[in-house]
Amino acid sequence: MTKIGTRVLTYGLFMAWMPLILIGLFVIFTIGPRLEAGVAEKAAASARVKADVVNELLMGVDNHLQAVAMTSHERLFTMDAESRQALFYDLLKTNPLLEEVYLLDRKGNSIAWVSRWRPTGSGQPEKAVVKPEKKSSFITNVHRESDGRLTSMICTPIRSTGWQETIGYLGGKVRLRGVADLALTGNAQGRENSFIVDETGQLVGHEDFSQVLSGVDVRKSLAVQEFMQTLRREETPAAERTAMVGETTAKRYVNYQGADVLGAYVPVGSWGWAVVVEKERDEALKPVRDWMVRFYFVGLFLSLSAVGISYIIANKITKPIRELEQGVNKIARGEWDHDLPGGGDDEVGYLVSAFNRMLKEQRQKKELEERLVQMDKMAALGTVAASVAHEINNPLAVISGYSEDMLDRLREGDNDALLADGERYLSIICDQTKRCKNIIRMWLDTARLPQAESEPVNVVETVEAVRELLLYRAQKKGITLQKCLITNGAGVLPVVIASRGQLQQVLLNLLINALDACGEGDRVEIQIEVRDQECFLRIIDSGVGIPKENLSRIGQSFFTTKPPGQGTGLGIYIVNELVKGWGGRLEIFSEGEGKGTVVTLRLPLANNGREQHGKPNVSSDSCIDHRR
Repeated sequence: MTKIGTRVLTYGLFMAWMPLILIGLFVIFTIGPRLEAGVAEKAAASARVKADVVNELLMGVDNHLQAVAMTSHERLFTMDAESRQALFYDLLKTNPLLEEVYLLDRKGNSIAWVSRWRPTGSGQPEKAVVKPEKKSSFITNVHRESDGRLTSMICTPIRSTGWQETIGYLGGKVRLRGVADLALTGNAQGRENSFIVDETGQLVGHEDFSQVLSGVDVRKSLAVQEFMQTLRREETPAAERTAMVGETTAKRYVNYQGADVLGAYVPVGSWGWAVVVEKERDEALKPVRDWMVRFYFVGLFLSLSAVGISYIIANKITKPIRELEQGVNKIARGEWDHDLPGGGDDEVGYLVSAFNRMLKEQRQKKELEERLVQMDKMAALGTVAASVAHEINNPLAVISGYSEDMLDRLREGDNDALLADGERYLSIICDQTKRCKNIIRMWLDTARLPQAESEPVNVVETVEAVRELLLYRAQKKGITLQKCLITNGAGVLPVVIASRGQLQQVLLNLLINALDACGEGDRVEIQIEVRDQECFLRIIDSGVGIPKENLSRIGQSFFTTKPPGQGTGLGIYIVNELVKGWGGRLEIFSEGEGKGTVVTLRLPLANNGREQHGKPNVSSDSCIDHRR
């Protein structure tokens, strides 16, 4: 996968996931709070409904008790026991929540009572905790019966005939489980926890009534604490507390069971009770979680689809680019006859078409250059032929002259003179014939490329030997010929892979060229440096230099800048072929005419780059440069 393909694939994934991420964030930060607010409203509404049911149940009991208290007044205390019992039993029959009915004096002491479950007169008489001068009905705290039942007593004041004073109370004991079963069970909307508390925060009713029987403390719930704080405010009248029912709102908190809930409380009329409804917050987020699960699978499907589509698109885009890269590499290797396939109507196709046109133009240009090179070679060959003809013409003229003289003497019959000079003439003709033969052999030897031989060669010794051969010639022309050995911090004798004889031939050719390019007072330096497992042989002269337009042609066969008769144009060509045969490289550099020339031979070291250690033999006019 190319970089472009990776970018296309990344872009496809980004475009697939970005809308989903934005939608997910919208759901989490917008729809989630709205759903939570909806669940909170449901909790408050459920609490109001259940508080109304509890209030209606308690008011139903209170209405029956008030009806008896208002119609009988003092007669409840003066009538005979049988009539009073009959009246009380009628109350038990008319209201199934009543367990027992009591007639209490002003201090709450029991005067008479009847029970639904036990015979009259059995057990201890009930004593209610009454509030002095209480003018309205009230309900007492929770009382646990001997058989384990939980009850509370609704007390209705009994007034005198003139309604001026409270002379006693008519109490009805209510079974709390019956109230909880009727008000809390079967009305749940989703997962919720509903219960009833009194003004002290004690649990008096629960949809799971076992929690009431076990005395679970629910005062850790925030809703219960707020209800109790409201009741403790002396400045808040009962009427205003009742009006707070319409202002009920659910709040988020951790309830007495340790669950994260949205809870609300609603006071039950003016009885000092409250209904608390708690809904687990997870219920609010369940639709969001369900949606997120579906969202995950949809996102996974879209991601896989995006990967597939992006891969196809990326491959379609990068395939022509890969083919273009392969074509460029082939051209770099010299395969100019390779055309790139394709060339569609898109941008990459236009690029391929433009590249093919450029390639075609380059092939035509290369063919033209090859023809020009061939023409230059033919011209050089013609120059060489003219030079050969010039060299052979002199001996041929001598041969021709002596041959014609001998023919003339034969025709004239001057046999004595012919015999006297014939041997000398024939000797001269043979000498000039041998001279022509030697000239032709010399040119053939020059044109024939020698085979590069390979053996370990000590560079310093070879350079010193060649330098000694040319030292007299340099001194005669007034040129300084110096050798400089650049070491790597220790005395070394670099050994390269070459042929001693051929390396001497190469150095002789290059040094003669350098001496020919220099005049009196110029300088030629031979540098030897070992670096990066290579030996660098540099021949640096301060001579006439090489014109920039000729620099690229140096090394071509039959190209020379010397006057006719002084150069064949094959010396540098043969040197380059020998150096390449040794695995080395020839580099020629000149800044232009009059600025000298630097010729560098880069040859591989023998013995895997290890040099022969020893003290180099340095002549008096040589130098050693200890570089590190």
